[in-house]
Amino acid sequence: FVCDLTALKARHETLQLRLCQALRAMRASMLPARVLRLLGGAFVLVNEQVHALAPLLIRSASTLRELSITGLHGQTRTASDTLTPLVESLAAAATWNALRTLDFSWSNAIAPSAIAELLHMCGTACTLRLAGCRFSPTLLSTPNAVAGPASAGATAIPAAAVAEGGPAAESLLVLAPSLRELGLAASSGLSAGMLIVLLQAGEQLTSLDLSQLVLSAATLFSVLGEQGLGRRLHSLRLAGYTQLTPTAMRVALNECVMLTHFD
Repeated sequence: FVCDLTALKARHETLQLRLCQALRAMRASMLPARVLRLLGGAFVLVNEQVHALAPLLIRSASTLRELSITGLHGQTRTASDTLTPLVESLAAAATWNALRTLDFSWSNAIAPSAIAELLHMCGTACTLRLAGCRFSPTLLSTPNAVAGPASAGATAIPAAAVAEGGPAAESLLVLAPSLRELGLAASSGLSAGMLIVLLQAGEQLTSLDLSQLVLSAATLFSVLGEQGLGRRLHSLRLAGYTQLTPTAMRVALNECVMLTHFD
């Protein structure tokens, strides 16, 4: 089930009509969904549609492999909680063991605590995209969570390794060992220390997007060189303003011997 509103240059009312038609079609179908993409729908959905969407997704909990509810690429909106009730409902209703791709890029419409709850119920997702999303600056202690659905096959995270972050970052640490693709472009509230620990836990990562994140040369080299992530990456994005000098990029990229895509 795909509804792409990003290509439509139309008034808000027209987008609303298109979205209502798509939701009616989904409600009429008796087949469980395997893919749901509401591209550009994060800021078109209103409360009534959010509440209507939850049961449609919950009935597909055992089959849904991709959930993508995004904003418009590159457009960071004022933070809101429009989609928080939906995500909280999904997290409370079921375990999403079939889910392999989760994309809330550029939505900025979900409380970090709600993302954390859903991530904890996602089993072994392989692709996670949170571009433009916000992380809570709350100080964390040890991740409390290597028990539960998200911990299957996970490796333990040392308590002393946890720096700053928030509930979403905590669940990211639990989910990280199963991730192959991680997108954090233009996200906010994620400290250098938390980023290092998160990527250290990403033992299977082959694709990483750190575009528009302010990074130091030391942070980048720690991630790509000292931790050995660079030797596994096939795709790396550092586009936009990152404060990295050409020299810092060159030194870091020397570690990426398997790289086939760089931006």
